[in-house]
Amino acid sequence: MSDTTPTFAIVGAVNHGKSSVVSTLAENDQVHVSSMPGETVECQRFWLRDLFVFYDTPGFQNAREALPQLAAAAQGSEPLAVFRDFIARHRGSPEFEAECLLFQPIIGGAGIVYVVDGSEPLLEIHAAEMEILRLTGQPRLAIINRTGTDDHITDWKRRLGLHFNAVREFNAHHATFADRLELLETLAGIEQGWKPKLMSAVAIFREEWERRLGECAEIIVELIFDALTHREVAASPEGKTRREVLGEELKQRFTKSVSTREARAHHEIIRLFGHNRVKADATGASLFDAGLFSDETWRAFGLDEKQLLAAGTMTGAAAGAAVGMKVELGTGGGFLGAATATGTGLGASIGAAAAFLFGKNARS
Repeated sequence: MSDTTPTFAIVGAVNHGKSSVVSTLAENDQVHVSSMPGETVECQRFWLRDLFVFYDTPGFQNAREALPQLAAAAQGSEPLAVFRDFIARHRGSPEFEAECLLFQPIIGGAGIVYVVDGSEPLLEIHAAEMEILRLTGQPRLAIINRTGTDDHITDWKRRLGLHFNAVREFNAHHATFADRLELLETLAGIEQGWKPKLMSAVAIFREEWERRLGECAEIIVELIFDALTHREVAASPEGKTRREVLGEELKQRFTKSVSTREARAHHEIIRLFGHNRVKADATGASLFDAGLFSDETWRAFGLDEKQLLAAGTMTGAAAGAAVGMKVELGTGGGFLGAATATGTGLGASIGAAAAFLFGKNARS
């Protein structure tokens, strides 16, 4: 670790969510995350600009067998020298291949973030892992992730507290922006030398988050304005049946045009929040099946029931009522604009935009 760039090795048992934590902290959804155990087979380094670095490491392979060979670190003046000797002895050995890889950033000075799954029981193999990490003498934070429904968090906390500078619960798949900042502030607290840089990073992230929210609001407002003012125009034919056919045709044209505009807004929001693996499709299924401005979508963005009810329903209902839904086709020509969309659709759009602006827990 350099004097100016805090560096952390994310370590832990196989398939306990290490890569998910890296992805969340580094705001990089291109970190490879898989449900298959042992998918991370080498150390991967992720820079977050010049603010800090995370290493995604393989899971421990033979912690219990490695522990006796590292016990001397408890007595020596340079604990990491024992780990360097371990790597030198076992480099290229299939028995300790994972340990050699995950120790590498640690002997280079990285702090340790140990990730465990609170839905899995604590085993003796985990106790061996904890003791090995304690022997390094490096600053250590334990994160209790949770991937299932079973709850073993109390047991984990009790044992982790004996080996780590700090222990925090952190659900990588449901973490909010505030959760990420809190975790970074915890990392700043386990080593005073890192604190200025990490707290500076927290301040930068807060400022950037406010900017993102502002830009996202602009995207949504522009989308709503374009939808509300969009028109499809055609000359009105003679006869009620032909007028009805034309009305349906114009409605389809209107829907396609607004859907295309909505997809463009999707892309802009995806790019704004760095969701590189999310795809928006204007021709097939919606990015969110119920539409960008549905209750389900905004729950995914982190709004709770109270925010949805207060900002979405009330504002949306008022806007929907104000729009007035009708089709106007005159003898000389006709138009089909925003008025042909359902009141609840556009009303919900406006309401959801208000809910987004008032919501404080939106996730990136």
